[in-house]
Amino acid sequence: MVERVQAITNGIGVDDAFDAVGSTVAIETCVWSTRNGGTTVLVGAGGLDQTLNLSPPVIITLSERKIMGSFLGSCNGRRDIPRLVALWRAGRLDLEGMITARRPLAEVNDAFADMSAGVGLRTVLAI
Repeated sequence: MVERVQAITNGIGVDDAFDAVGSTVAIETCVWSTRNGGTTVLVGAGGLDQTLNLSPPVIITLSERKIMGSFLGSCNGRRDIPRLVALWRAGRLDLEGMITARRPLAEVNDAFADMSAGVGLRTVLAI
């Protein structure tokens, strides 16, 4: 993926890259896909046992790449949740496109197993 990003951007890299699943491989790919001075935003929450291999760290320093976290998009729930619901109701926020699977509530354990295996990371459980 990094090679493809570099090819598309003529060797420059992207300004911003986002990891939305908390995958170590995705995070490292994001970091190395950004341009000098670019930002990788960690949205997904990986496991506490995960570590990143960003060696040599001097490259991060010299290229001034940034890595930052974003918990719930730095959301102010009282203000932002009603706004997001309104955008969804107006057809301006595609939540369906974020869903990777749907399961009945009775399959909750299977949904958790899929999540642990890195499959179906955005599963909706229905009653």
